[in-house]
Amino acid sequence: MLLGTSSSMPGLTIDDIVESGDNAGKIASTLASGEFPAIASRLAALQLVGGIGFPQEIGPDIRSEIHLAVIAGTDLPSSQFVRRFYDLSGGCHIINASTSTRAGVIASAKGGSLSPGPIADEQIEFTVIENADELDADTSDALGEVLEVGKHTVTTGSLHETINTRGSVLFVARPKYEVWDEYEPASHQVDLSPTILNRVDAVVPTRDMQTAPSKNCGRQP
Repeated sequence: MLLGTSSSMPGLTIDDIVESGDNAGKIASTLASGEFPAIASRLAALQLVGGIGFPQEIGPDIRSEIHLAVIAGTDLPSSQFVRRFYDLSGGCHIINASTSTRAGVIASAKGGSLSPGPIADEQIEFTVIENADELDADTSDALGEVLEVGKHTVTTGSLHETINTRGSVLFVARPKYEVWDEYEPASHQVDLSPTILNRVDAVVPTRDMQTAPSKNCGRQP
């Protein structure tokens, strides 16, 4: 689901947050900065609160994790947003897609044994992938499997193993031109692999409408 480009909205005061009984609202207000759009903060808060639980007659309950993609131009402080998400999550794992491979992100096989990456590590509930627009095709395809079925299969040499990947993933990426181009639909500027775009729960194009003027990005109107 691609949501409309959103603008900034100031958060609540500290007193408002403390007195509120709404945990998701508290998280959203803490996530929000003076510039970062409120809709992204609210959806990330929903992601932190957790997905829907499905009780099972046999075995542990299954929880449907929430996966989001936030597309933020260079005019927004996405690193500050990620840092607040990290603090509120209790220490999520942050990956820089520009320097990561499938083995490092999900799992690798060495000496006939499996070594889980953050996505497959059962101790890690939340993973943030920064610069997600720079993910290579191999990693994007593997993440597509993770988002769709919550599992990943590793096959190499004599090893063939399927592992559960139940954590929640937040993708943070830049638009195609680094900033949003007013002359092109937002959906055409989201520079993520279709295998990821078609499987996240929401894609949120974010732009500070109050401080960042529209840009033509060197294109002719």
